[in-house]
Amino acid sequence: MTPPDSTTSLRRTRRGWRLSQHGTVLSEVLLQPGPTHSVFDVLAAACLIGPTAHDIALLGFGGGSVVAALRALGCSARVHAVDLDPTGRNLLHQAGASWLEPFHWHPRDAVDWLRSAGQFDVIVDDLSIPRHGDVVKPDATWNILPDLFVHHLKPEGRALFNLLRPARGGWIRGVQQVC
Repeated sequence: MTPPDSTTSLRRTRRGWRLSQHGTVLSEVLLQPGPTHSVFDVLAAACLIGPTAHDIALLGFGGGSVVAALRALGCSARVHAVDLDPTGRNLLHQAGASWLEPFHWHPRDAVDWLRSAGQFDVIVDDLSIPRHGDVVKPDATWNILPDLFVHHLKPEGRALFNLLRPARGGWIRGVQQVC
């Protein structure tokens, strides 16, 4: 299966596939739940801090790395995954990855989807886009999503951001915008 974006590569690994773009690993597509030994494990573990999460919104599904780690950690929350690129989800579907359940796939723009979505215990921004030979966060991470998260988190909900260095303004300004 060839990813739709010509800058995206898909490489077979011992445990599934690795989805990369411009040399950056976007996701480990695992055939079974388990650790990825990467930032995706940290995001999954952070979802479990605090009150039990029943509904998790995952903006940027990739190949399900966060979900594989969540399930390996014993999390049975409903995951609402949003991504414009179905490559990873299709691979998992074809492989019969029933361990994703309970799982809802939304092949939409994350901002548009979140505007019409309900409330969640955890919202994870793991979005990225290719730009000028690199992988960066979309502008929405810095100027739209923080406000949307406020309205779509349950009272004790948590927001998690997998941040990459902002193109403009540097880390301090970027983190201030998200906060």
